[in-house]
Amino acid sequence: MGLCFCCKGKDPTSKVHTADAGFKKTDFEPYISGQPEKGTEWKKAANGADILSDVYNANPTAMKLILETFSAIPKNEGGKKIAVLADMKELGEQSVQLHTQMILSLTPDAIDTVIFYGEDIVELSQLASQMFPLGHVYYFKKTADEDQFDAMIKQIKESLGEHDQILLKGSNSMNLAKVVEELQAKN
Repeated sequence: MGLCFCCKGKDPTSKVHTADAGFKKTDFEPYISGQPEKGTEWKKAANGADILSDVYNANPTAMKLILETFSAIPKNEGGKKIAVLADMKELGEQSVQLHTQMILSLTPDAIDTVIFYGEDIVELSQLASQMFPLGHVYYFKKTADEDQFDAMIKQIKESLGEHDQILLKGSNSMNLAKVVEELQAKN
């Protein structure tokens, strides 16, 4: 069964989502039937951390909303919040500017560490490094000439504690689904 991201892993057919919220149980059939999901969902890392995976599709509106949602969710006791943000693809000539606008949805009060991955997202990472404490912003390059994907995974694993929450958001082509798999793998 799929898990609701707004209730942090609770059953999406529970009373809070059905009659009280104006939904019918049939609205959740894809989640109940076990059909594969391509949206946002909570998962568990092998070390016990909570993963908010939103790695299938990315656009400025979706990234802004998931950052605001993730920021509003209370931290786990003894844990921190980490956001892994990758390029949003197919944005055209305004891509860098649209990425940079995401700075308005990042706040050190709600998110402890931000890890950036891609090419168009580099300027956003530079802005974030001016807002967040030293050592809480990381940038990993992905260009035609260089891909620091493995270094990024290493940094994520080193940063992620058992009580932490981590958000992963980026276009499908950025392969963040592989990061989720790596975090879930019991090595």
